Amino acid sequence: MPETPLIIHPTPQIFTINELWGLYKDNKIDFNAEYQRSSVWKKEKKQKLIDSILRNYSIGLIILRKKGDQYEVLDGQQRLRAIFEFMENKFSVNGKFTPEHADKKFEDIEKDRGLYANFIAFKIPYLLVESSDDKKVTEIFLRLQEGLALNMAEKLNAIIGKMRDVIIELSKYNDVLKSTGIEEFRFAHRLLMAQIFFLEMETRWDDPTPIFPSQVRLQELTKMYKDYEVSDPPPYVITRIKKTLNFLKETLDLSVIRKRSDFITLYLIASYIDRRYVIDDNFKSVFRNFLHGFLSRVEKVDIRTPKKEEEDYIRYREARRFISSSLRFEIMLKHLLSNATSLKIKDNKREFDYGQKLAIYYRASGKCQYPYCQEKRKEVSFDNAHFHHIKPWKDGGLTIVDNGALMHPSCHLRLHSGTLDDE
Repeated sequence: MPETPLIIHPTPQIFTINELWGLYKDNKIDFNAEYQRSSVWKKEKKQKLIDSILRNYSIGLIILRKKGDQYEVLDGQQRLRAIFEFMENKFSVNGKFTPEHADKKFEDIEKDRGLYANFIAFKIPYLLVESSDDKKVTEIFLRLQEGLALNMAEKLNAIIGKMRDVIIELSKYNDVLKSTGIEEFRFAHRLLMAQIFFLEMETRWDDPTPIFPSQVRLQELTKMYKDYEVSDPPPYVITRIKKTLNFLKETLDLSVIRKRSDFITLYLIASYIDRRYVIDDNFKSVFRNFLHGFLSRVEKVDIRTPKKEEEDYIRYREARRFISSSLRFEIMLKHLLSNATSLKIKDNKREFDYGQKLAIYYRASGKCQYPYCQEKRKEVSFDNAHFHHIKPWKDGGLTIVDNGALMHPSCHLRLHSGTLDDE
């Protein structure tokens, strides 16, 4: 196929603010190109720009892409947004920079004919690019941003392809992320969904203990985007993610989630539980009540003088700095299942599940529960622990936390008269 021509007009042209304002009001200026950055300027920086315009200082060149009668902003988005927001009276002049016009809004500028005329006649040079090839335009955008602090989400978002399209769709799916307290700033929701997709796809869910990827860096996510740039991402992963997101939205008050690491942990817990357990209305109620209390304790725990029973909350809080954290998963899971003690395994198998073992161990404070323990119920390590059915499985005893007891291997053998065949 012939390459799409890329036309860059070499001589800068001029727009006045009045002309740009007219295009903006007619919806002919596009800030929403998928490779673009979201609004990042603070109010004071916007006010400094307005000061430069009022003093007739240059504010630099902007670069636009022509698409029919639309102008897509490749470089200069923050400057144009600041100008239009000022003209919409969303902020006033800062007296620190422009004391002679302190606290004036644009509606006040309009009342001064000379000042108003100079403002709307202010000239902004622009360079025009014409191409229908999004990849070429993306490359131009990235090169323009070299030397600027593009964040991880923006770098990922600039990789055009099927993976990015799927991530955009999932980040908006059922307004789940919008329901949280996690701000959508500079593509934060897209990055979060890319991390979830990678974790869902790469986790070894079928192992007795789920094994999560140790790294979820830009390097790993970029490879994922490149691997599925042309080919479709695995549909089973998309289906699993949508199912888990629906469960979270229907079951929990997600507004209490304000940190990305908490949402990722919550997602992994929900995905794990949906795979292994029979979810009923009672569990949903327990989960809903548990979440707020757990996160409140994580926030309120005093790390300077922690009590023994608060150590988990401190460890969880410290592990928030890692995206992929088996420690966060383990802590939240054992506390959740310690509250949901009647939750059943889907196939009611004989052996307790990893999450149930965590909960039984936690409820027993790590100490053997055999009444005649010769070691006086000393602590037993999790790796060496045995988990006993109080009502035997062969007699209809359920494999649930409420029917489990923690024991030393030797105590378990004594209880069963030297053989664990029945157990």
